[in-house]
Amino acid sequence: MEKTKMIAHTKSYLEKLGNGVDPITGQRFSESVLKRERVAKCLSYCAGVFGRALAEGGVSEDRLRVYKRAEFKNEEAAIAVARDFLEKLSRGEDPLSGSVSQSDVVRHERISKCLSYAAQQLESAMVVKRPFDITEEALERFRFSDEPIKITEIKRRADALVDGDCMSGIPAPWLTQYLVSIRLLEEQKDSHGKNRRLPTLMGRQLGITEDIREYRGRESSTVLYSRKMQELIVRNIPQIIKKYAGAGNGADDNDRSSE
Repeated sequence: MEKTKMIAHTKSYLEKLGNGVDPITGQRFSESVLKRERVAKCLSYCAGVFGRALAEGGVSEDRLRVYKRAEFKNEEAAIAVARDFLEKLSRGEDPLSGSVSQSDVVRHERISKCLSYAAQQLESAMVVKRPFDITEEALERFRFSDEPIKITEIKRRADALVDGDCMSGIPAPWLTQYLVSIRLLEEQKDSHGKNRRLPTLMGRQLGITEDIREYRGRESSTVLYSRKMQELIVRNIPQIIKKYAGAGNGADDNDRSSE
């Protein structure tokens, strides 16, 4: 059975057990360690973790991945506690007070194996930030600068519009790669022979400038963006996300235009 099916099967078992239903017989059970409130909540929570991993495409052969949520400030710790509960339950132990009776439904071989498998999967679970996304309404709050600023500052101001605890920032290379795609930047070698993304003639006409200064006997340059260019970039952030989000997007992870 492939991994996603195994996770879905485990999720179904945990949901039923958390609701006081024997997943094998379909009958409700009365006396069981699984009826304890904290244990039942743990089972339901674990089913929710597996459900999120399935829904968010976070199931792979080596790990589970779930996105951070605002209501969980330290979900890594919650998963660790849940994993400990499941490990003890799979051994026929009450995670709160010790062993359970031989007749308890938790001692059924298939249920025990399911709980053990669930605990193993939680061992590899990763809680990660959701990829950058933003609404048009949020972008309306972008704080533009009348003075030219670097692409990293545009990124920083865009990132400030979303919940940074739960969401990654927009990669600055996405922004510069987009400008390359519309021919406002191009790959060039600077005076030191280093590859950079520098403004084209059209880019300069629209407000991209290169600020060149001398520092300790060497020239250094910074690419700056006028307010007009800031507005163009911010207006197109939804398109940029759509174009470059996901693996194999073609945007270089090394931002060569923000030095």
